[in-house]
Amino acid sequence: MLRDFVHARARLLAYIAVGVLLFFAFLLATFPYGDTLSGVLAPTGLRLSMRDQGISFPFGIRMDGVMLDSPDGSRQVFQSERLRVRPALLSWLIGAPAVSISADAY
Repeated sequence: MLRDFVHARARLLAYIAVGVLLFFAFLLATFPYGDTLSGVLAPTGLRLSMRDQGISFPFGIRMDGVMLDSPDGSRQVFQSERLRVRPALLSWLIGAPAVSISADAY
Protein backbone atom coordinates (compact mmCIF):
# COMPACT_ATOMS: atom_id res chain seq x y z
CA MET A 1 0.00 0.00 0.00
CA LEU A 2 2.70 2.52 0.99
CA ARG A 3 4.91 1.25 -1.82
CA ASP A 4 2.15 1.86 -4.36
CA PHE A 5 1.55 5.36 -2.96
CA VAL A 6 5.23 6.29 -3.27
CA HIS A 7 5.57 4.72 -6.71
CA ALA A 8 2.49 6.56 -8.02
CA ARG A 9 3.71 9.91 -6.69
CA ALA A 10 7.48 9.58 -7.15
CA ARG A 11 7.77 12.63 -9.38
CA LEU A 12 5.78 14.81 -6.97
CA LEU A 13 7.89 13.63 -4.02
CA ALA A 14 11.10 14.36 -5.98
CA TYR A 15 9.90 17.91 -6.75
CA ILE A 16 9.08 18.47 -3.09
CA ALA A 17 12.52 17.18 -2.00
CA VAL A 18 14.33 19.45 -4.49
CA GLY A 19 12.19 22.40 -3.42
CA VAL A 20 13.00 21.86 0.25
CA LEU A 21 16.73 21.58 -0.52
CA LEU A 22 16.69 24.76 -2.60
CA PHE A 23 14.75 26.60 0.12
CA PHE A 24 17.39 25.80 2.74
CA ALA A 25 20.25 26.61 0.34
CA PHE A 26 18.81 30.06 -0.40
CA LEU A 27 18.02 30.61 3.27
CA LEU A 28 21.65 29.91 4.18
CA ALA A 29 22.89 32.12 1.34
CA THR A 30 20.78 35.16 2.19
CA PHE A 31 20.67 35.01 5.99
CA PRO A 32 21.91 38.31 7.55
CA TYR A 33 24.90 36.82 9.39
CA GLY A 34 26.58 40.20 9.87
CA ASP A 35 23.56 41.75 11.57
CA THR A 36 23.10 38.68 13.76
CA LEU A 37 26.73 38.64 14.87
CA SER A 38 26.61 42.39 15.52
CA GLY A 39 23.59 41.86 17.77
CA VAL A 40 25.35 39.09 19.66
CA LEU A 41 28.49 41.21 20.12
CA ALA A 42 26.68 44.45 21.07
CA PRO A 43 26.46 43.68 24.84
CA THR A 44 30.26 43.20 24.93
CA GLY A 45 30.82 46.66 23.49
CA LEU A 46 32.17 45.44 20.14
CA ARG A 47 31.02 46.23 16.60
CA LEU A 48 31.32 43.93 13.56
CA SER A 49 31.50 45.17 9.99
CA MET A 50 32.10 43.26 6.77
CA ARG A 51 32.32 43.95 3.06
CA ASP A 52 30.55 40.86 1.64
CA GLN A 53 29.16 37.44 2.58
CA GLY A 54 28.35 34.22 0.74
CA ILE A 55 28.14 30.45 0.95
CA SER A 56 31.25 28.41 1.70
CA PHE A 57 30.92 25.02 -0.01
CA PRO A 58 29.67 22.49 1.10
CA PHE A 59 28.34 23.86 4.43
CA GLY A 60 28.90 27.21 6.04
CA ILE A 61 29.39 30.84 5.20
CA ARG A 62 32.20 33.06 3.96
CA MET A 63 32.61 36.68 5.06
CA ASP A 64 35.03 39.06 3.32
CA GLY A 65 36.58 42.19 4.80
CA VAL A 66 35.67 41.46 8.42
CA MET A 67 36.56 44.07 11.06
CA LEU A 68 35.80 43.90 14.77
CA ASP A 69 36.29 47.15 16.66
CA SER A 70 35.02 49.25 19.55
CA PRO A 71 31.70 51.09 19.06
CA ASP A 72 33.36 54.50 18.81
CA GLY A 73 35.83 53.16 16.21
CA SER A 74 38.90 54.14 18.21
CA ARG A 75 40.27 50.62 18.73
CA GLN A 76 40.42 47.83 16.14
CA VAL A 77 40.35 44.40 17.83
CA PHE A 78 40.35 42.02 14.85
CA GLN A 79 40.70 42.22 11.08
CA SER A 80 40.41 39.46 8.49
CA GLU A 81 40.33 39.56 4.71
CA ARG A 82 38.39 36.26 4.60
CA LEU A 83 36.60 34.42 7.42
CA ARG A 84 34.79 31.07 7.10
CA VAL A 85 32.28 29.71 9.63
CA ARG A 86 30.92 26.18 9.28
CA PRO A 87 29.30 23.65 11.61
CA ALA A 88 31.63 21.09 13.20
CA LEU A 89 29.66 18.06 12.03
CA LEU A 90 31.29 15.46 14.28
CA SER A 91 30.51 17.48 17.39
CA TRP A 92 26.81 17.42 16.45
CA LEU A 93 26.89 13.61 16.43
CA ILE A 94 28.01 13.48 20.07
CA GLY A 95 25.41 16.04 21.16
CA ALA A 96 27.70 19.07 21.62
CA PRO A 97 26.97 21.44 18.70
CA ALA A 98 29.93 23.60 17.73
CA VAL A 99 31.23 25.68 14.84
CA SER A 100 34.57 25.72 13.12
CA ILE A 101 36.05 29.13 12.28
CA SER A 102 38.99 29.73 9.97
CA ALA A 103 40.31 33.17 9.09
CA ASP A 104 43.09 34.96 7.28
CA ALA A 105 43.69 37.19 10.30
CA TYR A 106 46.06 40.11 10.86
